[in-house]
Amino acid sequence: MVYLNRKAKEEAELERQKRLSVGKYTAEEAVKTLLDNNPHIEITPNELINYLKKLVQDGEIDCFRGGDNFIAPLTFPFRKYDTEFRWDDLNEDWLDKYTIEIRTSWRFPTPEIYQNKKSPVISSTTQSKNLIMYELKSDFEIIRAGRYRPVLIQTLRVLIGNDPYIKPSPRLVKEAWEKNKPEDVYEILCDEFKYLDNNGKLKSATWNALGKAINNLIIKKSSH
Repeated sequence: MVYLNRKAKEEAELERQKRLSVGKYTAEEAVKTLLDNNPHIEITPNELINYLKKLVQDGEIDCFRGGDNFIAPLTFPFRKYDTEFRWDDLNEDWLDKYTIEIRTSWRFPTPEIYQNKKSPVISSTTQSKNLIMYELKSDFEIIRAGRYRPVLIQTLRVLIGNDPYIKPSPRLVKEAWEKNKPEDVYEILCDEFKYLDNNGKLKSATWNALGKAINNLIIKKSSH
């Protein structure tokens, strides 16, 4: 019995290492990894796990059933020990959007198998998530939304054109504007940016708010 228990633990650990090697973390592992690399964060593990749970329930981040390669439906029960997340979703849909609350520039590392590649290698066994591409909504839908600045729409169009497999995020928009600041963008700060509205008045918006705007302007599509 002791031998079987030890063998089961060894097999479980091998599966865990295999999963981490492709950048998939359970909620518990994601929170522990974040806190281990950011000891200054004062938010408790339980608070961070509940944070992730709310993002899942609100449909703001994709998650997977333990050991599954398909995105879990919103009705899937959240369990901190076997609800799994991809490293890039954790960065783009959690850390990039909520930098004010979490306050860290650290990001989950890109798995070695995906490094130096423009997009993940696609094979018959690759999980469906890797086949997701992004595009802007139709001009009609964008015009109907009305309130979004043309400068943001143009930046998203450039980012998606450069690599449709990478989801546009506030961090990527911020980097693009820092390299080539548009006329409408007055000042780029750590937690927010300032811009001129249609009447030439100076206004400000947080990167968190920009992340929500991005989600309202793009859609996912399958590349096959």
